[in-house]
Amino acid sequence: MIEHRLLPIAWYKDMREKTNILWQLQNLDLSWRCCHENHRALQQYVESHKKVLSISSEIHLLTDEVQDAFVKLSQLITNSLVSYTVCLNMCEQYMEKVYTKDNEAFQLWNNFRKELHKDTFEYKFGYVLRNYTQHYGLPVSEIYISTDSVSLTDIQVFALTEKLFNGSFKWPSDLESVLQALDSGKVDINLVLIEYLKCVDKVYAGVLRSHIEELSACDMYLSNLCREFKIKSCEYPVVFKGDILQGDEVPKEKEFIPVYILKRMKEIWVEKLSFNITKH
Repeated sequence: MIEHRLLPIAWYKDMREKTNILWQLQNLDLSWRCCHENHRALQQYVESHKKVLSISSEIHLLTDEVQDAFVKLSQLITNSLVSYTVCLNMCEQYMEKVYTKDNEAFQLWNNFRKELHKDTFEYKFGYVLRNYTQHYGLPVSEIYISTDSVSLTDIQVFALTEKLFNGSFKWPSDLESVLQALDSGKVDINLVLIEYLKCVDKVYAGVLRSHIEELSACDMYLSNLCREFKIKSCEYPVVFKGDILQGDEVPKEKEFIPVYILKRMKEIWVEKLSFNITKH
């Protein structure tokens, strides 16, 4: 559906200004969504191995296929570790770019991030573990496959603390003390990743909260625009710019109005972060 209505330059500039926050956040949001996609892939892989055992599947545990499963687990764990740490780094770079360091919004976010890191073992360990893997590889020391009389019930991946200290990698002293004090002498990597992702979510949600006024204004603006032009939720508005050449119905140059971006962002923010800009 094409509506021929000449829109003034002021309208276009206002639209760009009101929706700029979406383009500003887009790369960071994609990085955060990658974290959840990697986490989902790892959890699905682990869950897919919880099954009823038959004679053939018991034999499977003794074959090369189980070694392939270890390789896949290592790949998925590494992907998760890297994506979490990259997202945290991008959050920090983003906040430093958008705000000055003496800005109140930046200080609130940065103090919260530092306290979260200080108080959360999984955040500290996961962040350093990613750096460790760059030099020594993923420190998967043990993989436990738990079974009962009829089924394979669980897969757990552990790093033995003694192996973490075998090389020359310099662990932060406070983290090293915590690791050495663990009674079990090992760390459950999957549990670390679950808690580490929760920290990523909290840090990213803090970035979004610093933009709540802009996001709410953008949401209101696009809602009003859709009402004015009678745009349905399944439709994607486009603005055409420039002169209409002879034989054409609309100008060649066009720009999608980012209703589709905000719609997807809002859905995922509510689902993963319980963060709703429309209720602000």
